[in-house]
Amino acid sequence: MLKLSQVLFLILLISCSSDKQDVEIINKNINNLETIIDSTAIEESKEDTINDVVNEEEREAYENSTSLEIKKIEEEIEDPISEECMIFLEEYASSISDFVSLNDNISKNPDDINLMIARSSQEDILYSYSSNPITFSCSSNKAFKKQFEILNNKRDKLLSN
Repeated sequence: MLKLSQVLFLILLISCSSDKQDVEIINKNINNLETIIDSTAIEESKEDTINDVVNEEEREAYENSTSLEIKKIEEEIEDPISEECMIFLEEYASSISDFVSLNDNISKNPDDINLMIARSSQEDILYSYSSNPITFSCSSNKAFKKQFEILNNKRDKLLSN
């Protein structure tokens, strides 16, 4: 990356030069330097973003875990998930958690008819996420589709236990 001293040196050259052709050349070089500085800043920004995203090993662990925490994935670099869609994913994860908790309570109290009734209602809510209009509006986003798929897989793992 260019140092400030290099840019200042070029500015000094411009101010000291009396030849119009020299000034034009120096101005052209300054424009090139600004372009280089801007592109370097963009690349550094992308590197910072990639660091926020789980790496390949963490990604595999994330997808295979039963934790319902939603982590940022690589697909979100190019096409971030909108706030509305992210809230929807969080609500879905919460619904999965509620359903798993209810199933655990049913396992502990198999004779409780109220839990059995609640299970039916909670199950309907849980599976309605797949046909929710928000799912369809957000499904054009690759990152959303992948996160939804990850949550579905986690749901299936949790319910199979």
